Amino acid sequence: MDADGKWCYLIGLYAVEGTKLAAKCQLYSLERNAGQIMDVYAGCFANMPVTDNANYKNSIFCFARKDPSDTNYKLFIMDVGAPAPGGAKHSIQQEIAMAPDA
Repeated sequence: MDADGKWCYLIGLYAVEGTKLAAKCQLYSLERNAGQIMDVYAGCFANMPVTDNANYKNSIFCFARKDPSDTNYKLFIMDVGAPAPGGAKHSIQQEIAMAPDA
């Protein structure tokens, strides 16, 4: 759960084809009473500045995912709270280098 008690997530791992692992995550907003299911295998919440306004701490959700049909792993960092005054929602993604047998 995030520090403000507005968001939570749950991750479940399961076997596919006997030996491969897959994962699903439900990200849930308690305020909106709504959730989203994603192919995510790790995640965390953080409160930290993501702009030049160091006095404002954004509520962000960081997660790692891999689409079942893709071989690439990605790291996502996205704003789940209100952006800094005068700012926009923060969202970035970056491919993660992984060993071929990971």
